Amino acid sequence: PFECSYFTPNAGWIPTYEVRVKSSDNSMKLAYKALVSQHTGIEWKNVKLTLCTGSPMLNNYIPDLMPTYLQFYTPVLYRRYAKARMEKDEVMSAMPQMAIESNEMSDTMEIKMIAPDVSSYLEQKENHLNLNYEISLPYDIPSDDKAYSIHIKEEKLNAIYEHIAIPKMDGDAFFSAKIGNWGDLNILPGESNIILDNNYIGKSFLNPQTADDSMRISLGRDRSISINRKQIKDYTAIKKHDIKTETQTVEISV
Repeated sequence: PFECSYFTPNAGWIPTYEVRVKSSDNSMKLAYKALVSQHTGIEWKNVKLTLCTGSPMLNNYIPDLMPTYLQFYTPVLYRRYAKARMEKDEVMSAMPQMAIESNEMSDTMEIKMIAPDVSSYLEQKENHLNLNYEISLPYDIPSDDKAYSIHIKEEKLNAIYEHIAIPKMDGDAFFSAKIGNWGDLNILPGESNIILDNNYIGKSFLNPQTADDSMRISLGRDRSISINRKQIKDYTAIKKHDIKTETQTVEISV
């Protein structure tokens, strides 16, 4: 008897989230979910899933920063340079891309719920590069390339609520939450459903790929705030010593 282990690009998962806010006490919860799909041709029966934040199909080559030299135009040299660049581009294009790209889902893809909260069956293991969610609860995942939603866990968040408005770009004010210490949440970039007082508000996007000390989550447009922006004087142009100065006056009413 022997066991066979193999790697397939025809299986993967996409992170998705659910932000729940209660206006009565300004509490916030973040629910982690995973959309798991596979079309390997093999029906998965009673399998224990491990969801890894890393991608084995992402190339791990460290980029080289080559110096750029400024010199006189030499046809032979530039032909060699162009040929080398072309060969490098061909090699890079032949490399496999992220597994998540091969599992992109359209808005019309069917999503099925297959289990409740599995936090009691969840074990997190973290190394230098990745975080693994090991779920001891067995699952059945058919080979139909449909997305099956798995509720992983929930976290309570301490948020600072603010209104943000940029009248030049949009006439509405946006209700938002600032989350501190967001690095401890182990969030991957993904869509989030916003639920305010048990009412579905819409979708937002969680983007942890920021160097800021806090992460901002948009909770929707606040229609109770009215903003008006109008230009009082188009511009005044003054030419002096070959320098052109333009002055614009804008009035913003909130």
